Amino acid sequence: MSHFMRAHGFSPGPTQRPLTTGAIAGAIGGLLTIPLMSYSGAIASLADSVGSNIAVVLPCYIIAFAIFGIIYGAVFRRAANDHRGGWLFGISYGFLTWMFAPTFALRVILERSVASGVPALGFIGAHLVFGFFLGLLFPPIHHYIQRRHFVTEIRLEQQAHP
Repeated sequence: MSHFMRAHGFSPGPTQRPLTTGAIAGAIGGLLTIPLMSYSGAIASLADSVGSNIAVVLPCYIIAFAIFGIIYGAVFRRAANDHRGGWLFGISYGFLTWMFAPTFALRVILERSVASGVPALGFIGAHLVFGFFLGLLFPPIHHYIQRRHFVTEIRLEQQAHP
């Protein structure tokens, strides 16, 4: 069936599997922010604010970055696949995630500021770094996932029609 679909112009497009790609790129982008968040004291400030320790808060923040990546893939779809300008979409999105997560949502939930001074700068820097890597990594990861899916689909067709 999928061979018939491809033959008639319905081949998988650049928007196929953007949520998976966003989750992977977001998690990688989040992992790459760990040194900045640790060095600036942002993660320690967040742990103190929520009454937990760094070992619990850091994985939660990485999961949040993966969720932000899923949202990025869902919202930007084709624009996220731009090899030349994806990093710019990513940085802009990183700024929006900073405005939403530590600046607005956590302040509303905790009823106080999460960080001030250097840790606050660490948060904005981490979110911009996250966005940059999200935008930079999204196209190659998406291309890899698309290619793997296409090869798997062909193998399944060949097994079905020997």
